Amino acid sequence: MGVARGEILLYEDFEDKPKTVRWMGSGGWFEPKFEPGSGMELTTEVKCPKGQQCVKYNIKQGKKGSGGMFHKVKPVDKMHYRYYRMFPEGWEWPKGYGPHDGMIFGGKWQSPTHTDFSLYLDFWMSRETVVRVATRFQKLGYGGWGKYMRDKYGRAPNGAQGFPYNKSKPDLIESGKWHCVEFMAKLSTPGKEDGEVRLWVNGKLVSEYTDVPLRDENHPDLKMDMVFMAPYFHPGSPKDQTHYLDEIVISTEYIGPVGYQKPKPLEAKKPSGGIIPPPKREPKIKVDAEKEAALRKDLIGIIRDKAANEKPTIYIDFAGRTTRAKLVSADYDGVQVSMRGMAMPLAWEKIKPHRLYGMASKLTDDHKFLADYCEAAGLAEELERERAAAAEK
Repeated sequence: MGVARGEILLYEDFEDKPKTVRWMGSGGWFEPKFEPGSGMELTTEVKCPKGQQCVKYNIKQGKKGSGGMFHKVKPVDKMHYRYYRMFPEGWEWPKGYGPHDGMIFGGKWQSPTHTDFSLYLDFWMSRETVVRVATRFQKLGYGGWGKYMRDKYGRAPNGAQGFPYNKSKPDLIESGKWHCVEFMAKLSTPGKEDGEVRLWVNGKLVSEYTDVPLRDENHPDLKMDMVFMAPYFHPGSPKDQTHYLDEIVISTEYIGPVGYQKPKPLEAKKPSGGIIPPPKREPKIKVDAEKEAALRKDLIGIIRDKAANEKPTIYIDFAGRTTRAKLVSADYDGVQVSMRGMAMPLAWEKIKPHRLYGMASKLTDDHKFLADYCEAAGLAEELERERAAAAEK
């Protein structure tokens, strides 16, 4: 995933079958049924943005959808929702409205369109991507947003409540290519017009509004606390066809496409004395990339096999503290852990050597394998330094 700067509220890469819970339960998805040949299934038949597996939707001719899923998250005032979609070669767009795709909800919920707060991500037969809002149980209601948007922001690209593209023109969806979308909302001060809505398409900001009344004075305690993914085509699909979903991330800050890295901080200013100090040189670390890759593959396999059965408890560094977490899975980018029911990814390079060694030693008693891995990854000396520092405390 992109390297989000805020708190990761949910990460789902579909490399393993997602955890499901009862209706409106916490700690997993409710509603989905992932079964081969059904409306939703897990597949490896296409190349994914990351990893090996994604969701395949099988929609029948005339049907409006083929399955959906909800997930409760920690209540927040600001939320980002990022995922990937792909419509393969031969895909035929329904001639009309929709589909609604991903959604963020807050407050009272009766249905996706009957809420205190709904933020929609819609696709259109024009292959455009649009973000829009609805607040049926607030002052503006559901239909009131259409007039409000037209009067304040002008004509939407599509949809009565759609936000115009005021930053750049978005990429159109290309058949057979993964399409990365990210949309966000920051709820307004109750009764004020200072809420925020943004939309990024393939990492490019296309819509940005910072004067939106997303929370009225009658809903001062409103928070966003649930996300939804259920492609819904109002006219129905013109034929039997498939489409794909992958890499869902929910965060409190910008996430970005897979591989996105935070901008580096600016260089320090020149000292007043006029002398620029030489750059601090980090010691070179000898890495046997080929051996490390092979051993990491074995380690990933060990983690997946062990975690599939018992979800062992490990220790990680989180928010400056040693924290217990459940080990869920692993892939070539890192491990996935769960803390108090919240899924969180950890990149390999972010795991300190002694934590990595401690984690791996819970999964295997082959200490030579662990020593070989640290040696190949250039972690042996750092591991010894950290162990020595820990012993002195």
